[in-house]
Amino acid sequence: MSSTNISKEIRYTPIPNLVFGKLLDEVEEINDLKFILRIIWMINQVKRVPKYITIEEITGDKLVNTIISQTGAEPHTVCLSMLNKPQFLNLFVCHEINIDQSSSIVIALNTTRNITMLNKIKNLDKSESVLQPNGDSPKESPNIFKLYEDNIGTLNPIIADELKIAETTYPHPWITSAFKESVLRNKRSWNYIKTILENWYREGKNDGRIGENSKKSGYNQYFRR
Repeated sequence: MSSTNISKEIRYTPIPNLVFGKLLDEVEEINDLKFILRIIWMINQVKRVPKYITIEEITGDKLVNTIISQTGAEPHTVCLSMLNKPQFLNLFVCHEINIDQSSSIVIALNTTRNITMLNKIKNLDKSESVLQPNGDSPKESPNIFKLYEDNIGTLNPIIADELKIAETTYPHPWITSAFKESVLRNKRSWNYIKTILENWYREGKNDGRIGENSKKSGYNQYFRR
């Protein structure tokens, strides 16, 4: 079977290497392992940038509720207690956002980029619900592999791997917009599209452009390849 025959039935969730090292050795309770794997999965389902989920979304998840209900304690308290276990502190970051005299706690993977971007958040993004009421993932958007084949050409294994990563990193509307930009500018290459996405991720996407400064400097500042 050809390695470029990408299945549309199987989707992938990136798991930090930390989980498979010291953390896996330290976790003693199977429910703890289920909990952190479910949180990682939930974080990867959102289309927000940076990728974060609220404590309310966690406690509203059917599978998480099955795990924490066994304690008999208040769900928010149990979740925060589990997230703040010593072995999980290097994996997740809990960030409090104060808005209109109230606060909300959001959870993201503990990376320098996520921490920097969370510190800049002024409002919670409520436009993307993580889960459907039955606890399943949202209806899937058009496939990134089809976008590539329709607009650029035949897939190869290296590009396929990069597309998988991009699909779990960027919101699908961004991916669609980046492909559209490459077609409109007659620069049909994955490197061009990837550079657009990376700059949107770093500087923010504003009306389909790369940050606010892009209106002044234009795309040529970023794409001289």
